[in-house]
Amino acid sequence: MEAATPEAAPHDTGTGDTAAVLDSAGPEDTGTVDAPNESGCGPLNTVTNCGACGAACDTTHSTGATCNGHTCQYSGCLPGWADCDTTAPDTNGCETATATTNNCGACGDSCDTTHSTGASCVGSTCTYTGCQAGYADCNTSPPNTSGCSTPINTTTNCSACGATCDTTHSLGATCNGTTCEYTGCDPGYADCTKTAPDTDGCESSLSSTTACGACGVTCASTNVTASSCNGTTCSYTCASGYADCNASTPPDTDGCETATNTTTNCGGCNVVCHATNATADSCTGTSCTYTCSANFSDCNAATAPDTDGCECAGPSCCSTGCQTSHIDGTGQTYYDCNPDGTYNAQTAIEACTAYALSVGANASYCSDGYSCTSSHGNPTPPFTVCFQNAAGTECEDYCWGYSGSEAGILYTCACPNVNAGTWK
Repeated sequence: MEAATPEAAPHDTGTGDTAAVLDSAGPEDTGTVDAPNESGCGPLNTVTNCGACGAACDTTHSTGATCNGHTCQYSGCLPGWADCDTTAPDTNGCETATATTNNCGACGDSCDTTHSTGASCVGSTCTYTGCQAGYADCNTSPPNTSGCSTPINTTTNCSACGATCDTTHSLGATCNGTTCEYTGCDPGYADCTKTAPDTDGCESSLSSTTACGACGVTCASTNVTASSCNGTTCSYTCASGYADCNASTPPDTDGCETATNTTTNCGGCNVVCHATNATADSCTGTSCTYTCSANFSDCNAATAPDTDGCECAGPSCCSTGCQTSHIDGTGQTYYDCNPDGTYNAQTAIEACTAYALSVGANASYCSDGYSCTSSHGNPTPPFTVCFQNAAGTECEDYCWGYSGSEAGILYTCACPNVNAGTWK
């Protein structure tokens, strides 16, 4: 019996023609990319036929082109180009120039034209010739596609990028597009520097020496070693030889204005040297000094500030300490050791001497013993002491009665005497 002949497979023509088999393959046979396609262009995973015949991968601006059988793949692009359209099979490669305002440095990096003017792309960064009013280009980091996107009427960018209105000591900060505006300041502070954009707000402490109690009130530095402000008035540590004599008058901005070596401020404010019974006075910086008139002495010269001048009168007042005050009737005061109202020749001479010194004379012009003659007015000598002329020959101006009914009476030098007042 003959063996049975096997049945041919449905797709087997029995001819042995492999190509015919491949060409007539049914739906279950997907074929291979290495085999020729229907057009006969060869494998479809090459850079000239990528996924389809004639689908050539771009090599104009692309580097390292390959094909995975469906789409082109690139390892890089030439400088100034990018692969922005990657839709398969991506045969156009690095098709996009990256020095344009639509793709500046990278795909889709579009330079702003909303608030910017004169947009261009240089290299990989957008540049602008200007901005619309009210806007600024604050973020300039490459690629700077945002351009003039920043409003400059805010408290963080007031008239310029980064110009931030102060909120440290300021209240109610706003920006009008040109400068910051504030509704107030914290206690003890003021907005003294208002030059636009005034971003420092209430920058001035009113306890500072440059704005003491108010803007522009500056504590002086003249004759000062240190200064401070309590919020109302300046105070100072004065240099040697100076004092702040108007410290009680706020804001006291003139510093240590007073030299303390004068006879009106000797060693301190308003310490006045009284040149009583003195022909000259001065100040050492701590105490008054005097050139005493004749028959007067400065007994307390060693006790600063010694403001009472040559307070001692009489032959022994400094040694005895006797200082009884008397008046001479003509406006002067004199001192001795006698009780007030004591009248004798010595006290009368002292009263006359006080007057003599006031008119530029001295004790030698005072004498007693004149008789009432044609030129003298003493009724019965020696009851008065008279101020006489330089020659000592006649009485001039006044006589001081010291005995009997004459005691304490001031006469004019006339004959007869005319009562001119009293002395004691």
